[in-house]
Amino acid sequence: MDSQLLKQVEDVRLKYEQLAKISGEKFNIFHILNVSTYEVRLHSAFIAELLNPKGSHGQNTVFLSLFLQQLKIENFEFEGANVEIEKYISPKMEESGGRIDIFLKNNKSQSITIENKIYAADQDKQLLRYKNYIGDNGRLFYLTLEGDEPDDCSIGTLVKGEHFELISYHTDIVNWLEKCQKEAASFPLLRETIAQYIYLIKHLTGQTTNRKMENEIVDLITKSPENLKNAVELNKALTKAKVKVQFEF
Repeated sequence: MDSQLLKQVEDVRLKYEQLAKISGEKFNIFHILNVSTYEVRLHSAFIAELLNPKGSHGQNTVFLSLFLQQLKIENFEFEGANVEIEKYISPKMEESGGRIDIFLKNNKSQSITIENKIYAADQDKQLLRYKNYIGDNGRLFYLTLEGDEPDDCSIGTLVKGEHFELISYHTDIVNWLEKCQKEAASFPLLRETIAQYIYLIKHLTGQTTNRKMENEIVDLITKSPENLKNAVELNKALTKAKVKVQFEF
């Protein structure tokens, strides 16, 4: 087997390890606290806090304004805007009730409802129940890591694009957060907290340097038939190598 491929892979690995070391990206407070996939305790709470004009960030409506721009929401009044997480609307019935993950409403009864899904399954007629609650004066968004569609059981008679919209952490939330980070440039603690959260989202959606490294190695392996042949042989030998190392250990 040609050792050149192994050397090239090693060079790629070392390059990305150095990049990770320089950026400090391996240190992430959300990973350390083991809350990286907590929808309510972390993701809904963090997003809602930034959206709240009275939030502890002290930036008034700056982050909310950027969010409205990102989702192309026009003519939403800021006066009286208030954000709630896990908003209880009524006892859960067949087509009404439940708890809304993120609910934003102003003095003119305009509202934004976000159903936040990281890994949780859809509930029966969940989006239908929320749409029945907010009516025609509210916008309903279904937020997932990659912009996936909800299960049929959740939407009932609702129509995508007419009654609810799909948004993703991968694009919409990351783009919005990066704009928030720029606005927070003069506030180091706020800026770096947002930066930590952005990295977490990129990790969950496969946008970190680890994924970039994998893609570069894939490009390297498929660059030539010889490289691909060597990689196949290496893969065959890898299991035996693991067994040998474990035995010797």
